[in-house]
Order: sequence, then structure tokens, then C-alpha cells
Amino acid sequence: MLGGSACMVMVAPSSSLPPAATQPAPGFRFWIDEILWSQGRVAVELVEEVLRAAGGTRTGGPPRHAAPQGPVDSSPALGCHHTRRWDVLWTKSTYAFRAVRAGLVPGQLVSAVCGLNCLTMKKRMLATLKAAYGAEGAWQYTPVSFALPEEQGAWQAWVHAQHSRAAGGGAHGWGAPPGEQLWMLKTGQDAGKGLQLLPAQQALAQAAQQPRPGAHRKHTVQVAQLYCHQPMLLEGRKFHLRLWVVVAGYAPLQAYLHSRGLVLFSSELYQEGRPFVEEEQATGGAGGSQGAHAARSSSSTGPAHLPPHARIAPGHVTNLARNSSGLVWDLQQLRQRMGDAAYDALWAKLTRACAAALRAARPSLQEANAWLQPPTPHYGFQLLGVDFLLDAACQPWLLEFNSSPSTMTLHDDPPTAHLIADTKRAMLADMLGLVAHRIQPPQPQPQ
Repeated sequence: MLGGSACMVMVAPSSSLPPAATQPAPGFRFWIDEILWSQGRVAVELVEEVLRAAGGTRTGGPPRHAAPQGPVDSSPALGCHHTRRWDVLWTKSTYAFRAVRAGLVPGQLVSAVCGLNCLTMKKRMLATLKAAYGAEGAWQYTPVSFALPEEQGAWQAWVHAQHSRAAGGGAHGWGAPPGEQLWMLKTGQDAGKGLQLLPAQQALAQAAQQPRPGAHRKHTVQVAQLYCHQPMLLEGRKFHLRLWVVVAGYAPLQAYLHSRGLVLFSSELYQEGRPFVEEEQATGGAGGSQGAHAARSSSSTGPAHLPPHARIAPGHVTNLARNSSGLVWDLQQLRQRMGDAAYDALWAKLTRACAAALRAARPSLQEANAWLQPPTPHYGFQLLGVDFLLDAACQPWLLEFNSSPSTMTLHDDPPTAHLIADTKRAMLADMLGLVAHRIQPPQPQPQ
């Protein structure tokens, strides 16, 4: 059963109200490009469940293990090569746009909206926000951040300016004098991969290094982001919020923030002032094979450089993709802990931040769709994951948008897995309810 539109809050300007949740036309067909997800069926089974529950029939998209041999991106099994066999195509952005250009007709939908990579790519999100609001304006929503290598000089100047001030803390404060600021270096990878946390001078030096020959662009440092030394803690743990936005159209721009979401906790308790674990590699066994790692916590204060084997302490990382046994709440639990007044104030800030980002994306959306030339402005919809960190003052900071957020429900704890599944299932059903009225299967031709 589809949820009501009350579960969605409009965060992008539009002349229309959210449509009442509806069911798609009877007998609609859907295709899932399962082969694009490395996890295979588990990555898309909840989407399939929701589409089937709405009356859909899966007409294609082979299981990943049964996909034809050869490169995935040119596989004949992709839905973009079979546009007359589906009414809804669940796929990734690149292949959705191939389907549009292959001859989409009104009544068909793809699960992407062209131009949203101006938010879902880390470096481009910074550029989008700064183009719309200037650097200081962008930093009202996101932590102080610099795109690399383009803003390496501006970043260095900003760090030096902080050092020259008598009082530390920088634009956000965040609890660290300039000499003790840490910076998170981010690559273009997802699921928490490629993160480095370093003191300012070491981070500047690391980012200035030329990428190694043959390195994939996605694996090079793209963003430097000021680290929050005073996060809000619950149960003694750091956490971040995973929310979902559905972009239902670009002309006019229509986007909705779902009222449900997840609170994802670090796997270990937070140790203030100790964001690193220093590993001392030990060898053992026949042939000198690598053995266990002895680890000890390392203070952030004092040294300008870290030992070579230091890594981010687990208590300072909040990423469920690397933590399938960690504590997870839904937003109702967060409301109960915070109280209604505090939670409502937080929700208003989250809504404003999402709205500001989507408003900033409008020029890119218009430009990208002028290039795509879809047959109708209602050709697609896109589910975006949105991650926020809360600081000790309950101020939310936008970390990133994700173009293909996980719909998996795996967790080592069955009640937690059920909570995740229930939350995501409701969100996906409401997403479908927003766009169901556009799905129009072809009518049988009279004999």
C-alpha cells in the first residue's frame, strides 16, 4: 500500500502541491538493471518488492550472476536497449539517459533526472553551492570545504588566515584552535572509501602531491573538508543522518524530502581528542606473513604530522556500508530522544538546507536537459540520499548527496534489519506514489 503525500515535504519550488499518492496504471511493466549493482539481487530486491506490490510485472533485467559475458556498460541486457519492453526502468543515471535518447515515449519513466550530478558529485556540489551563494554562503550549509586541485591556493590561504588569528575555531568554530584543526580529504569513491583525516599542514602537503601515474580520477583527492571536533553524541557515539529526497521533475523543479530516515552510529564509542588509531604492523607465521595489527589511540593535539600507520578511529566514522552490525535508529527514535520542539527545529533546518541545494542546482538541470532533449519534461524521477552531520549545538551540516543510495536492508541484528527494511520500504512506496500517475502502459491494439 502506498503511503500518503504527508510523508513528503516539498523542498523545491513548484506551482503545484504534492500529488496524492496513487497506484500506477494496472499491468505496468518494469525492468531492473540488476547487473549494474555489484551486490546483485540484494541491492535491488526491495525496489522490486515495492514495484510488484503496486501491480507491476518485471519484464527484464537478468540476475547479475546470469548476465552475458563482456563489459557491463555495453551489455545487451541493459534496459536502454529494450525500451519497448518496460514502462519503468530502474537503473543508474548513465543508462537512464541512454534510454531517453534511444526513444522514450510519454508514459515511460526512468529512475534518473539529468543534471543532478551537480549535487551528487562531491566536487561539483561545492561548485554548485558556491556559484549560487558564494563561499561564505555555501558554508552556511556545508562544512568549510575546498575543491581540489582548483582551490588548493584558496584552501592554503584560508588555513594560514586562521593561524594568524588570536582566537581559533575558523568559520564554524567546531572546537579546535587553528593549530589543531583536522581536515578530511575525500576522493570520488563512495561507501566511505578513500577518506583520509590529517592535520592541516600534512593535509595540504598530501593534496598537493601529483596523482600517481595511471591513477583513476575517482581515486584522487577531490575535496578537503574541515573536520568537526565537537559533534553531537547519542549513546556516547557519533552519528549522521541519512535522509532521502525524490526529485520528481525539473520543469518546474519538484523535489520532496521524505519524513522518514535513518540515524547511523559509529561502531565504537567516541573518544574526544583522539580521532586516530595508530597501527603497528606485526608479522608472524611461516614465511613472515602479515599478522594482526596492534592498535592504540592517538591524540589529535600536538604533532603536526601523523605516524605512517595511523588511521581514523572507528569511533569517529559513521558509515553503515562499513558497519553492518552498528547501532541504527529511525527518525522517530531521534525525535523521542530530542523532544518534539528540538526535533521540529532541527527538521526545519534540514529542510532549508535541502531546499537551498536544490535551488542552486536549477541552472545545471536546465542546461543538462537542454542537451538531453527528452520527449517530455516528465520522463524521469530520481531518488537521492542526503547525509547530514549534527554538531554539538544541533546544527546540521550537509555532507553529500548520493545518486544511487542503498536500498539494501542487511544487518547482523534481525530487529535492526527489520527497522531498516520498514523505513526504506515506506520511502520507496511513497516515491512511487509521487510519480505513479505518469506511468501509462501501452494499450492493446484492436485486432
